[in-house]
Amino acid sequence: MSFGGGGLCFLIRVPTVDYEKDIFDSRLRSTPVSTPDTPTSRVPSIQISNDSGKIDDSTEVKTRIPEPLEQILRKSLEELRIYDALWILDKDERFYQVSFTSSPGLPCDLILTALATNGIGMCKGSSLVVLPCNVWLQEEDDSTQSSRDQEKLQFICDDEKKSESDTSTLSKTKTEVKKAFKNFKDMQKKFLKTVTARLTVAQVVDGVRAGAEPTFDFIMFVLIASMIAALGLLENSSVIIVASMLISPIMGPIMAGTFGAVIRDRSLRNLGIRTEIVGLFLCMVIGFTLGLLSEALNSIWGGREWPNSEMISRGQERSLWVGVLIALPSGAGVALSILGGNAGSLVGVAISASLLPPAVNAGLLWGMATVRALRAQDEQYEYVRVDGLLRLFKPSLTPPVNYEVNYFQEMDRECAVLGLVSLALALVNIVCIFLSAMVVLKVD
Repeated sequence: MSFGGGGLCFLIRVPTVDYEKDIFDSRLRSTPVSTPDTPTSRVPSIQISNDSGKIDDSTEVKTRIPEPLEQILRKSLEELRIYDALWILDKDERFYQVSFTSSPGLPCDLILTALATNGIGMCKGSSLVVLPCNVWLQEEDDSTQSSRDQEKLQFICDDEKKSESDTSTLSKTKTEVKKAFKNFKDMQKKFLKTVTARLTVAQVVDGVRAGAEPTFDFIMFVLIASMIAALGLLENSSVIIVASMLISPIMGPIMAGTFGAVIRDRSLRNLGIRTEIVGLFLCMVIGFTLGLLSEALNSIWGGREWPNSEMISRGQERSLWVGVLIALPSGAGVALSILGGNAGSLVGVAISASLLPPAVNAGLLWGMATVRALRAQDEQYEYVRVDGLLRLFKPSLTPPVNYEVNYFQEMDRECAVLGLVSLALALVNIVCIFLSAMVVLKVD
């Protein structure tokens, strides 16, 4: 008995021959004589034999009935060498539910392409569902499986050659179905062999889209993670900051934008961009609010001296190029983690990427700069010893003892620039992750 670690279960619904004929007859009775403006996909073609164009008792009406989906599916399964499919008839004897299993990767792709090309799941009354299975046991040796895979591959190749050499005999329905799936087949050839080897493209896209939706849970996770990150920054605690990264959901929109750009899905790309902007805005709002409160209530907080080392390190120019070096491999790791369905490695990548803390830090620093600037308006200049020299400063703008100035000696301007660089760090990380993930998705 072989154990492949996982498989795929196909569930297909098609109408019975008799029920589809009833549907066809009812549509035939209600369908007017087709004109050049009438859609012809799976609509009966009516030809009138007399010259008047009117239908009477003596008029011969010829219809071209499309091949029933049940027969199409049976032929497709036979050509695909799938002999163990289970056919279940519903109690009303109107639909069949057909189920069978397949290994992931190339066999699954060939089956999907063959069924979709023949209209299964595309035509009215049919549906096609693929379910992932964590455990898949099957009594089959490797040679048999390899032989079947080769047969399925040969079937697809033969089918495409046949369609090229005998296009005059193809029905309009099949032609339109193939047109509808042209982009999908091109995507399969050009996009992400690793995706199709582990998960279907549809599964990956659906999962990425779900992670980028601005739902109530997403907003709450952003708010909670932002508050935890702000407290970690205020307390100068790297442990608390790392904890906020584990909760942060803002990696999801980045992957949605990346996938949308790679597969040219504009709605998915725009969804990721919009949600990411909303997430960053919420991070800065939470940081700004806590920055105002903490600076205004510093005496109650414990007389802390801000900005501390965790806040300063994210606002220095050096953090930008270091962030690039970290974000590039992080983006590749994110792409590989999602394609492989490896959530464990995605946690580590989320920590290394560090997207949320810089945005929160920017809000904190701007909040502190605002409070200090407002306090300084009613204060008088005083002589303060800074770097061994006496200088004129307003008390609220005086640097803390042993503070190493980065940009300006006035702390309102210093905090404002530190916050600006910190926000730039978050944006640089996002752009680098986006570009790196795109490269991996295109190459892998």
